[in-house]
Order: sequence, then C-alpha cells, then structure tokens
Amino acid sequence: MALLCWPSFNQFDRFRDERNIQVIELCDEVIEKDPEFVGVYVLKYKCLFSVCLEANYKSRRNEMEASFHELSELAYRLDPKNPDAVSNYSNSFKMNGDYEQRVKYAKEALDLNPSHPRSNSQYWMSICNEGRFADAEKFFLRAIELDPVQR
Repeated sequence: MALLCWPSFNQFDRFRDERNIQVIELCDEVIEKDPEFVGVYVLKYKCLFSVCLEANYKSRRNEMEASFHELSELAYRLDPKNPDAVSNYSNSFKMNGDYEQRVKYAKEALDLNPSHPRSNSQYWMSICNEGRFADAEKFFLRAIELDPVQR
C-alpha cells in the first residue's frame, strides 16, 4: 500500500500535512507483511522527518526523532548498497550530533551512486558541517543539476 504513495512522496514533503501520517501508518502495515523491504523504511523515515518539523506534531517530536536512527540503521543493514538507505543513515547521525559518522556515510552513499541527487545533497550538507564550503559547492551544484527542484 505504501508503494502507491511513493511517486507522490515529494508532494507530501512540500505540503507537510496529514498525508505524511497516513503514509507512516501504511508503511507500518507493509513492514508487518515484509520486514525486509528496504524501500518502506526509507519512505517512513522521510515522512517521519517531515512530520517532525511540523508544529502540529511538536509533542511527538522526541518520539519521532528516536525512530530516525533505528529505522535508518535497519534499512542500512538490510541493503547497504541502497543510496537512499545510506543517505538516511547518514542523516540520522546528524540528528544525533555525530558529524564524523554523518560525513562517513554521506560519502559512502555518494560513492555508491555519484549520480544520485540525494547522495550529492547529503554529502554537500555534511561537509559544510566541517566548514568545507569550497568542496561542498561542487556537490551542491551537482545535486541541483541532477534534480533542479530538489525533490
């Protein structure tokens, strides 16, 4: 069921509304049926991240943030060659304040697929945390080139 929402996921992220919660619930149903399906963890992570930023769900933010690392680590263990899974794993380290691991896994995602827009985005953001702005520019421009609207 969650796969039905996948093509429109970026739309949910932009509108930041109840549809994220619905997709999270559908993801949970899919996980019950197929706990080794990496794509559903990636989607749930993205939706949780979007919901976490919404003022309406401020009271649940800690609960959602606690799920980030767990979901991303599970997806990474299931498919360490999936750039989305590795990018999410990288991002979860940012949430935990572990910037060294953030850069390590952002680079790993980029190495897996240098033409993956999100991997380029995650990498440029991660090296900005280290103050490597000149290096980051190349990856920022590549991410925009690959996906001009940054879905």
